[in-house]
Amino acid sequence: GLMDAEDLQMFLVFLDIFDSLSMCFFGAKTVVSLGVIAFTLLHGSGQPLPMEQLHLHGVETFVNWPKEERHIMVLFHGCNNQGSSWFQKPEEIIFLRQALSYKMALVAFTTPRHPGNFCWPSPDGSTEFADASALIRRAMMEVIHLKGTNSAISARSLILVGASSGGNFA
Repeated sequence: GLMDAEDLQMFLVFLDIFDSLSMCFFGAKTVVSLGVIAFTLLHGSGQPLPMEQLHLHGVETFVNWPKEERHIMVLFHGCNNQGSSWFQKPEEIIFLRQALSYKMALVAFTTPRHPGNFCWPSPDGSTEFADASALIRRAMMEVIHLKGTNSAISARSLILVGASSGGNFA
């Protein structure tokens, strides 16, 4: 069964201590996995987040746009994933729920051109990187236009987040 409130409080204190240690010894993935355990204990399994799927300039785009956004978080998946993965996987759902609590608009892209593994191209000056970057920029501008944002969009308004090859691309 689920823990009672006192046991849960003790577990969360333990998690805080273990998270600090695991960052030193095991890396961030362990911390995220422990976060999934805590979230599951508190809320049950993470349900996929709602998203709007769009196809813009040849780019598969997924959007969750709150009524009053403060910033826009642009999400780039890792290899063997797609833009929709951000809204479906437990660790990502936890991360995005927190971002939504800060009134961040969420925009995830699926890499437009890939050799079958869905990896993003490296920023090495290649034409693949230049082509993908141009498509993503156009798709992002279209999202901003479609959503009719009231806030002034600047480089400070955008928060780029990527996993694996997506982090390198961002």
